[in-house]
Amino acid sequence: MYKTKVCCECNKRKQIEMFSLRTDIGRYRNKCRECLSVQAMINLHKRKNPSYKPTKEYIELVRKNFNAKINNRKNRDKLKTKVCNCCDKRKSVTKFRFRPEDNFLQGRCKDCERSSWRSYYYDNSEWLLNKAKEFKKNNKEHCARLRYERRQKNLEEIRKKDMQRYYENREFFSARRSELRRQNLEKHLQKEREYYHKNIDKARARAKRYHDKNKEKEAQRHREYRRNNPAIFAALYAKRRAARLNATPCWLTKEQFKQIQTKYVQRDRKKKRSDEQYDVDHIVPLRGVDENGKRNVSGLHVPWNLRVIKATTNNKKRHRFYDKWIHPCVRTI
Repeated sequence: MYKTKVCCECNKRKQIEMFSLRTDIGRYRNKCRECLSVQAMINLHKRKNPSYKPTKEYIELVRKNFNAKINNRKNRDKLKTKVCNCCDKRKSVTKFRFRPEDNFLQGRCKDCERSSWRSYYYDNSEWLLNKAKEFKKNNKEHCARLRYERRQKNLEEIRKKDMQRYYENREFFSARRSELRRQNLEKHLQKEREYYHKNIDKARARAKRYHDKNKEKEAQRHREYRRNNPAIFAALYAKRRAARLNATPCWLTKEQFKQIQTKYVQRDRKKKRSDEQYDVDHIVPLRGVDENGKRNVSGLHVPWNLRVIKATTNNKKRHRFYDKWIHPCVRTI
């Protein structure tokens, strides 16, 4: 590999680093960078004035500036300050961006560059916004991937900012969420049902935690709902009564009917003796469900299927008939 090369413009032998590499053919250009910069400046003047003819003094000045720039690049590591081309102020090199393509610092400082971009944005805000919207519309997957990668890199910081923004504007976000839910009620309900069936244990545990923390609030809500919807509870009571009648076999004797009444008497006695509430529970529910939520369990309203238990235990059991809710005396196949 040659270390030097002769420029076809100035006919001088120079170091190979003074020539640009053409990546398309893998060879160095015939003109050195100094001559190319001179040619570029001349072409710039000719665009404005086609009849422009450069003088020798001007060409020497361009070459001198180019060589000074190269020397500054060599001494870049020794530089501690630099003069900004825009504000003409000497500032620390940390106030300038590094340009890897030129291997040197930019001419403008960061403050001037920021103010320039800000003024450009305000002058062309509509065009830039429309351009950004069009790009996002045509490159949805690319934009989504960039947002995901950026969020993963700064996950904790973004979460803190989101939480801070939410608590500062809590009323606004709650009102917006309620409005969106009202406008898309059926869609939200369908999503909630799908999530509940997929994560039924998790949803029940969360509901239980909320109920334990807000017992008085939930009790008041239940009382208001019961008072405002008497027809619903009347229908439920009628359904329960019909199920009990259907579950009472015709071959029960008078003594067995008295045993059933005795269970309810025992319940009333226990209520009077203590402050707690008691219920008569069917060991095998009249209309029970299994772990899959299917109603394939039907017990009988007979004395040996009844027991007196605390109301809290009965409310927890409800109509479940699986796992720990099966009484030890029941034999399952």
